[in-house]
Amino acid sequence: MGNLTPASARLAPHRHRANYTPRRDQHVTSPLDDIQLNRRANLRGVLIELDWLGVCSYENQASFLGLGKRQVLTELLRGAEITPSMARDMEWAMQKRKGWMDDDHRGESLAD
Repeated sequence: MGNLTPASARLAPHRHRANYTPRRDQHVTSPLDDIQLNRRANLRGVLIELDWLGVCSYENQASFLGLGKRQVLTELLRGAEITPSMARDMEWAMQKRKGWMDDDHRGESLAD
């Protein structure tokens, strides 16, 4: 019959389980990382603003922002890259100045 040892014991001696390292800890941060963080935070703010204006579903919000399908918006919120062209399209849709999505607006009041 065969050897009844557990599967982990059958691995070659040089094979072992890798320790999990979060993706954010695997690279050095760069200014582009800060821009992505700002864009993602600003996207969340834009969605709150749209919700306040009555554009409530992800489908309608994605369409309003020029992103097409709901899945694109969901992927952006989950960490997909927000490209410069996407950011400019969202700024245009929300009547914001060019570059607004790239800036940190966390300390600003809603009246700004």
